[in-house]
Amino acid sequence: MLRFLDPRPSSGLVLERGQSRWSLDQSYTSVFLADSLPNPQLYLADMEIYVADFGWRHGIGASTDFSLHWPLLHPLGGFLDGFLHDYHRALGLPNSDREKRGNNNFAYYLRGEDGVEGSSRWEPGNLRLNVKHALEQALPELDIALEGDVQFPTGSRSRGWSHSGVDAALGAAFTWRKERFSSNLNSWWVHPFTRTDAGTPVRDFLRMSLTLGYEMHWWDSPFDLMIQTQGGGSPYQTGIEQLDSAPWLISFGFRAGAMSRFQWSFAFVENITQDSTQDFGASLGLSFTPR
Repeated sequence: MLRFLDPRPSSGLVLERGQSRWSLDQSYTSVFLADSLPNPQLYLADMEIYVADFGWRHGIGASTDFSLHWPLLHPLGGFLDGFLHDYHRALGLPNSDREKRGNNNFAYYLRGEDGVEGSSRWEPGNLRLNVKHALEQALPELDIALEGDVQFPTGSRSRGWSHSGVDAALGAAFTWRKERFSSNLNSWWVHPFTRTDAGTPVRDFLRMSLTLGYEMHWWDSPFDLMIQTQGGGSPYQTGIEQLDSAPWLISFGFRAGAMSRFQWSFAFVENITQDSTQDFGASLGLSFTPR
């Protein structure tokens, strides 16, 4: 999911002209995907990965804003495997055959005509640009915006953090709010301009997200409980189920204000599609709006 454009869930609202917002979104996730076990042949991703996504957003018109995101990645062997064994066993969940490999190992490769092999080190991710334009409100409770994204392959292709081309996406964001309840619906069509990756063909694919929220108050500040599901199609056509199948995730968390110009969020993330998506993870976000 990090190699190709995976647009970020967003609202249908845009910043006012001249307003800026800075953000840092961090996530820590366990990943265990393999084409066969105990001896993977073509594909193995056995790691934990920390991602720090730095963002800047700026209002450039009466109803348009622009944003830039550039992540920093650190894949590593980690420490969660023992906990996840017990967690899956206690809840009666599948363990993805993790027990067939030692705990807290690092391995990442995709073999083919032009394969990749990763290493445990700090890595720059792919630079992503977004432009959002809000449409005139059809209803008082409904905000709609059109979005365009472009992702540039600034991550390492040979170590598996990018493919060799530019991706572009067109999408729409719908935000509905009624009293204490809210929802965001996002959908995107993604087009990779380079049509092969690791020696296999890739194709256009869809992404979507649905977020439901309920507003409370904490120390006189808004506090939103949230649940979100996101996923969609796969760009791959490799014959490897773990790459070709649709990925879907679900998140549970909250978003809150902290002082007048800060907003922060926290969520736990779990996979829905066992064979094609990262496993358990957590995310922490902080945004700052200057005066």
